Amino acid sequence: MADKPRDAHGSRAPVYDRELNLRAILGFGGGVLVVTLLAMAVMWWMSDAFKRQEEAKDAAPSPLAEAQLDPIPPGPRLQATPPRDMDELRKRDHEALTTYGWVDKSGGVAHIPVERAIEILAAKEAR
Repeated sequence: MADKPRDAHGSRAPVYDRELNLRAILGFGGGVLVVTLLAMAVMWWMSDAFKRQEEAKDAAPSPLAEAQLDPIPPGPRLQATPPRDMDELRKRDHEALTTYGWVDKSGGVAHIPVERAIEILAAKEAR
């Protein structure tokens, strides 16, 4: 068996692997770091260039064009008084369902109260 080498004090020093090249490992790590930072800088530059290019394509509209627009948006409009509108709708519906009247006088189409329509259909079914 080979004895471990001794240091200057005569004690046995630990033996390290002499095949590892620390300078090459650190050089490789530094190279990776430099390449990574370079790639990040190029990506940032490209991103900024693309952003400026897109902003140049999308020019701001002319203030004169905005002045010619209709200030009132197209319908549907909001109701000013929804409860009153709902009451009027219910009144019209109730009138249409409980009275006689013409839907299309020239075509001969009329409406009748719902109760009367039920009576007519019940009489037809009873026959």
